[in-house]
Amino acid sequence: MIDSAFGGQVTGLAAIVVGTGACVAAAFTDLRTRRVPNWLTGPTVLLALALAAVRGPGALEAAALVVGVGLLLGPLAHTAGVLGGGDIKLLIGIGALVGFPDCVWLLLYTALAGGVLALAASLARGRLLAVCRGAVGQLSAVMITHRVIPARDGKADDRLPYAVAIAAGFAVLVLSKTYLPGLRVHL
Repeated sequence: MIDSAFGGQVTGLAAIVVGTGACVAAAFTDLRTRRVPNWLTGPTVLLALALAAVRGPGALEAAALVVGVGLLLGPLAHTAGVLGGGDIKLLIGIGALVGFPDCVWLLLYTALAGGVLALAASLARGRLLAVCRGAVGQLSAVMITHRVIPARDGKADDRLPYAVAIAAGFAVLVLSKTYLPGLRVHL
């Protein structure tokens, strides 16, 4: 089953191993420090590009495109307060590992996992109602003014360890392409 996931048997397995290692290390670090370090994200991107090069010029081109788009759009997400810089770099590395179009599914699964994580954190902090009110206010602002309300600068304790959501999104993607194809979302 791994032979059809992210390239051939060897490169697909290598991508899964590299992605799993990076996600586990990033989630652990993010849970402890609320940071995803560059010493982890940089090598992930480089290994993703190296594995894509082994698969061939088309795979390398697709991985480079994922990295390029991530480097263009990532700062916008960071400036808007949507994601931290380390989270963006981790997504770029994992996205380059899985290639296109699987990087789109990675983003979808990660967003779903992030939503579940945010609800769980809000519930655990006793702030679920306030978060729901804020979400409704944000949605109203976007619909009426077509602008996003800038994110407030929260305490470090308020930030979500989003590497956990990225790890969950990657896990669901791998499982959907290997052993549990029923997890695939059909649009």
